[in-house]
Amino acid sequence: MKPTIFSKELHKTKEYSEKCARGSEISANKVLSWVKKYIKGKTIDIGCGRGYFLKGIHKITGIKPCAVDINKSFIEKIEKELGFEAKCADVDNEIPYPDKSFDTVFCNQMLEHLISPTLFLRECLRILKNNGTLIVGVPNVYGLHKSSYYNPAHINYFDSKTLYYTLLSNGFLTERMIYTAPHGRLLPFINSLRYNQFNEFLKGILFLKKGDVIFAVAKNCPECLKYLKKSWYNHISKLDKIE
Repeated sequence: MKPTIFSKELHKTKEYSEKCARGSEISANKVLSWVKKYIKGKTIDIGCGRGYFLKGIHKITGIKPCAVDINKSFIEKIEKELGFEAKCADVDNEIPYPDKSFDTVFCNQMLEHLISPTLFLRECLRILKNNGTLIVGVPNVYGLHKSSYYNPAHINYFDSKTLYYTLLSNGFLTERMIYTAPHGRLLPFINSLRYNQFNEFLKGILFLKKGDVIFAVAKNCPECLKYLKKSWYNHISKLDKIE
């Protein structure tokens, strides 16, 4: 078993803060181009890193987002240089905001590092307003480059199915599953398709499920737990009818 403290302590270090945490500003803007239409209202970026997504969210949507990260130097830099509200916190314990504070929670490449994704997702549910949106990105364990599996800082592993059920079991109903795979002009259209059995099959035959990162766009749904009793294919075939 991997030491669970490794990921957390690594992200606190000064050496890590000098590296390009969570990719470049260019890659952040590319990701935001896929999910920007789902970002609305008061927004928070949890695990904000060096602030690339914060800047992108502000630039693309005009929203001035809040931020949380475990790395104190990241937070100090964001407050000083970007002027966004930012808090240093270990989200394995809690997210330091009151109930129903946000319309959108954005979280890219965080779940794989957490000791308790369940506690974190329940906290996301708590701080989201009614009908709020969670946008969560995770490395794909079945991605072509296998970067998720061989990263020693990763504690948890996800494919589209395990991500779906992890969200569902913690009160979130997935509406879109977005894969980062190179398919030119078809990619935005295919990724925009609603999450159901046929569309997931289509993504599979087009090798989208081999993308290195998966994004889920999900709504808070207190009734989600009852769907866990249904089979995978029976449930996702009916998702189009659920609002």
